[in-house]
Amino acid sequence: MAEGGTAKDVAKSPTRVQKFGQLYHLVTDLAVQTVDASPVAWMQALHPTPALGVSPRDVSLQLLQDLDALTSPETARAGFGAPFAVRFGARVEAIVAIRQARWRFEENTDRIEVVVGSGCGVVPESDLKKEWRELFGKRSAVMRLLGLSPEKPRPLNRSLDLIEELIRHGATSFVVCAGARNAPLVAMLEMVRRESEAFSKAVRVESFFDERVASFYALGLARSENRPTVIVTTSGTAVTELHSALAEADLSGVPLVALTADRPRRLRGSGAPQSIVQTGVFSHFVAREWDLEEGDSLEGLSDVWPNSSAPARPLHINFCLDEPLFADQETEEGPSALTARAREIASLVARASQNDVHEKADWRTAADTQELANVRDQSGDFALANAALYEFLKNPGGRLAIVGRLESGQNEVAEFLRSHRIPCWVEGVSGLRGDKRLREIELRVGDMFQSQGLTQASALEHRNWCARGEVAAVLRIGSVPTTRLWRDLDDPRNATRTFSVSQLRFSGLNRGQFAHLERAQDFAAFFRGATARGPVEPREQESHWLKSDRIAFEKLNHVLNETPNSEPSLVRTLSEVISPSEKTVLYVGNSLPVRWWDHVASREAVHLVEANRGVNGIDGQISTALGLAAGRASTQEIWVLVGDLTALYDLSAPWILHRSKSLETVRTRIVVLNNSGGKIFSRVLARAPGGSGPFENRHDLGFKHWAAMWNLAYHEVSSSHGLRELADGLKKDQALHSEPHVLIELRPDARETDLFWKGLAL
Repeated sequence: MAEGGTAKDVAKSPTRVQKFGQLYHLVTDLAVQTVDASPVAWMQALHPTPALGVSPRDVSLQLLQDLDALTSPETARAGFGAPFAVRFGARVEAIVAIRQARWRFEENTDRIEVVVGSGCGVVPESDLKKEWRELFGKRSAVMRLLGLSPEKPRPLNRSLDLIEELIRHGATSFVVCAGARNAPLVAMLEMVRRESEAFSKAVRVESFFDERVASFYALGLARSENRPTVIVTTSGTAVTELHSALAEADLSGVPLVALTADRPRRLRGSGAPQSIVQTGVFSHFVAREWDLEEGDSLEGLSDVWPNSSAPARPLHINFCLDEPLFADQETEEGPSALTARAREIASLVARASQNDVHEKADWRTAADTQELANVRDQSGDFALANAALYEFLKNPGGRLAIVGRLESGQNEVAEFLRSHRIPCWVEGVSGLRGDKRLREIELRVGDMFQSQGLTQASALEHRNWCARGEVAAVLRIGSVPTTRLWRDLDDPRNATRTFSVSQLRFSGLNRGQFAHLERAQDFAAFFRGATARGPVEPREQESHWLKSDRIAFEKLNHVLNETPNSEPSLVRTLSEVISPSEKTVLYVGNSLPVRWWDHVASREAVHLVEANRGVNGIDGQISTALGLAAGRASTQEIWVLVGDLTALYDLSAPWILHRSKSLETVRTRIVVLNNSGGKIFSRVLARAPGGSGPFENRHDLGFKHWAAMWNLAYHEVSSSHGLRELADGLKKDQALHSEPHVLIELRPDARETDLFWKGLAL
């Protein structure tokens, strides 16, 4: 204690962590009673603190003075910290300034040179690499506060750090759209790839020029491989091109990682070239975002990194890079050091498996979105949730099950439905459409008649069941359904009870009960438990639905046979000529194609149907399909059925066929159903003032020259007979069989399509 005062009764608070800007400090408050000590005496006693000097002071301060005497004027110690105080009556606040900056104006310019210093404490046990990193972090905090550029950026090494971190977590696919700002990332990925043949085989690195196409291709890869795929872009508008794919990935539970290069933070809001505010651009569609500059780390990545047992949310890593973009290569040791690091990262192909970080299984009511009881009881099974579902199914009135996309558990769901004999509408993306176990209870017609305004008795059996109160309870399984039956439940006047079970986190409605079973094993276990409880007796009303459905199905078949060249008949023929196989990917586009498929495709075999049913958009469909095919090592053939406007949205997608090694041996059949516009609106918006014309985007375009542009073999087909002949030729004929990538343009007969709808109404 300083002369003239004594300290007693020192009280110490628990140590806590406090954030100061970009830094975190350990803080311990001390309360001390003093006798006859002035503030000046206290400051003299405490200064210099170890943070500004050395410890112990009585021995080492002289050492610092001796060292300073040995240095030349150019390297002499130039910055010193000092306390200063402010008096408020009897109260004195004193602080010690330990951060500093010196600056000077450059002559004849408007530039200012700023020198930021930093220091740290070193003891014999110190790790000098960590101490150096701490020094850098301290300087970075001051530079960020002042909006300054780092004195020596290390963009290439930082890029290697990030690549290594992602690979350690389990990233095996990088889809790259090269540009100037992400050049360090692109260059380092290429360097690592060149350093190891094993790395090239284990980690996919593919390049594209169109970020929108690339992002949907990455979406398909991630869904197919069920592992995170990293889409790498440059800055500016390139980032905004990912928005649609990120939205689809979020609603579909696909592990997509957006790695976007950015200009330094200091340029945000300045209007500088290729500088937009990239942070928050995907805020509604990512689980977490990182905004990284020099010295920042991917803190918390392990907490949100997806695993293979559950649907995932996308992630966004915004990576700020300052110029010069190849600064660390220009040093004397730069090239050799970078090569050594690249070799080190290449050896990570034998990395450990991903951590299982998704353990959530929630039971909630969607009406108020509050978390209720966990679906597991104390024994670890799902008895509580199974009992809730059992009581739901026992309620009086007709029951209907709607099965959307299933991430897993197809067998368990089929056995559950068969056991309880619940009439079900099964969508193609479920993988159960046409399953023999469901043959007696699967509805064949569903909502096809709902919007036709029919008066025939058999049609009325199917029209607006839910709205008329004939369906008392709807059980939805899997993703949010396509069918209009489900959308009708959103009518506030509809009193139908709902119960949803899904691995995705969406209830699909703003009411009803919802069992969210994120992990695949939990989803399957839930339905095994529900099956084991025993069946609930089928209702007479349900038997009546099934009987009338079979009558309507016979009529549907008759009308299809009478209009063989109509849109729906061409889709049915296509479903009959595609051979179901685990080696075949079948992708059906949104709008009319996916609806035609669900209503008219053959049920003689179970096709493994893929589709983007998250946002339900028509963009990026072909790109997603090709990503799905590339991500499955067993794929030998892919069929892609899309509408004409959907194809126009994705004209650059075939670029992938000439870039992806994974697709070199895959036979590609892109089928464009060209009905000269968005004909779905001719029915959906038929009652719009002035008609549906403004919504249809009618045109007279063909796709022959598009096929030629991408070296696709082209075939135009306008009849079911012609489609069968072409499909047989592609399988048997030597000349046609040799065509690896084919575009088939289906030209339905508009008159027959009209007759199809009129035939249903008779």
